[in-house]
Amino acid sequence: MPVRLDSERNRAETAFNDVKEGNSQDFRAEYKSIVVKAPALLKTNGLVSTIAFLFSKQHSSSGAAHKLLCSQIARWLSNKGIVILRTGCSCEKFVEILVKMTRLEVRRATNETIAYLNWLKRFAEGMIEKDDDA
Repeated sequence: MPVRLDSERNRAETAFNDVKEGNSQDFRAEYKSIVVKAPALLKTNGLVSTIAFLFSKQHSSSGAAHKLLCSQIARWLSNKGIVILRTGCSCEKFVEILVKMTRLEVRRATNETIAYLNWLKRFAEGMIEKDDDA
C-alpha cells in the first residue's frame, strides 16, 4: 500500500509541476484543451496513436502545446523507467521507441500514461484559467 501511495504522490507532484510549466506559456489555453482531451483520446485510440497524433500536430497553429504534452509524457515514462530516452529527446524519437515496444510494454506504458494524464487533467482544469478568446 505505501508503494502505491508514493507512486500516486509522485504522479501528482510531477503533473502539478508540468501544468505549472504549461500555464507559464503563451499557449496555455491550447495546452489546457489538449490535456483535458488527452485521457479520452488515449483510451479510445491507444498510446501509440495518441503520441503519433501529438507528433503530427507539432507544426500546426497549436503545435507548441502538442509538442509540450508529448515531451511531458515522454519524460514521465522515461523517469518511470518504462522507456529509455536521452535528455531532450524529440517526439519523433519517442514515437519510434513506442512502435518498437512489445504489446506488454505498450500496455504498461499506456496504464502509466493514463494515471499520469488523469492527474495532469485535474491540475490543468484547476490551475489554468479559461481564456475568454477561446
